[in-house]
Amino acid sequence: NTTSKKDDSALCLACGLCCDGSLFADVELSNRVEADNMECLGLEVEEGDLTGHLLLQPCRALKGRCCQIYDYRPRVCRQFACKVLLDYQTGSLTKEEAMKIIRKARKMLSDEQSERAKKWVARHFLGEHS
Repeated sequence: NTTSKKDDSALCLACGLCCDGSLFADVELSNRVEADNMECLGLEVEEGDLTGHLLLQPCRALKGRCCQIYDYRPRVCRQFACKVLLDYQTGSLTKEEAMKIIRKARKMLSDEQSERAKKWVARHFLGEHS
C-alpha cells in the first residue's frame, strides 16, 4: 500500500475522537515518569486502581483536533491507531471513505450522545461488536 504519513495525519486531524473523550475516558500511562511529564505539561493525570497512572480524557492538549504536545505525547498515544486509520493504511478504505466515516461519527456524536451513536462509533473506530 502506498499511503503516506501526510494522508494519515489528514485523517487524524479531521477526527480527534481518540483524544476528545469520545472513544476513551482515560489513557493508561507507561510509568510514573511519563505521568510526571504529562503533569508538567499541564495535563490531568489520575492514579488508577490497578493500572498505574491515567491521563484523563478529553485531553487538555487537544486544541480543535490538533495535539499541542504531539512531539511529547505518551507512548500509548504514539502507538494507537484506530480501525478507520488501520483500514485506510491497509487499503480496505479509501481516503474518501475514511473521511466519510469520520464526518458521520463526528456528526452523530455532536447531534446525540445516545447509546446507538456510541456503539456505531465503537464499532467503526475500535472494531467493537455488541
